[in-house]
Amino acid sequence: MIKFYISVVKENLKSLFTASYCVIFLVATLVCTKVIALPFELVVDAGVLIGIYPFLYCISDVTIEVWGYKAARMNGLCALGSVVFTVGALTLAGILPYVEDPLGLKNMGNVLSGTLIVSLIAFAMGDWIDSRVYHKVRGNFKSIWNRCIVSSIIGELADATLFLSIMNVWVWHLEIPLLIALILVSTTMKLSWEVMVSPLTVYLAKKIKKYVNEPNR
Repeated sequence: MIKFYISVVKENLKSLFTASYCVIFLVATLVCTKVIALPFELVVDAGVLIGIYPFLYCISDVTIEVWGYKAARMNGLCALGSVVFTVGALTLAGILPYVEDPLGLKNMGNVLSGTLIVSLIAFAMGDWIDSRVYHKVRGNFKSIWNRCIVSSIIGELADATLFLSIMNVWVWHLEIPLLIALILVSTTMKLSWEVMVSPLTVYLAKKIKKYVNEPNR
């Protein structure tokens, strides 16, 4: 019986990673609608402050290391679909006539739809760049940790640059020096979380890769 369940878990590890990626991506999209004020008139979204995004990069890096680049892209497509479906459902629920709306669904869909477009463009591009870079440097860096950090630096910088630049043109209208400061602060905070999460990424990549490659017993 134990061997049976071990075999089931082993066969569905990729699905577990895909499901985890979709859940965290959806949570990150919801959380990023809250903007947190920092000293010196700087702001970041709550997802950056509490460290959600690095776990997405962690799952992407482990997925590429174990199952390859195409599997990581499938995670991204599934996550994108889950967010679009959720926001569509919330928007539709907010439009329908109601007696009570204790969760504030009427406004939630409107708030998320605008942020969703910007967030998805930025993160999807950042995650795509992260995955591409990680895939490309696999032959140049023997250390998994080095591959994770190099790909995350480029991916998270692209994510922050796109998201904050679009939001600045659309909403904030900040001066360029302050915008650059925001990009650097956001990227630095994400990388700080990434460094803290990186031991988990390396551990999971090594253990799961070894586990998946073991023959069934």
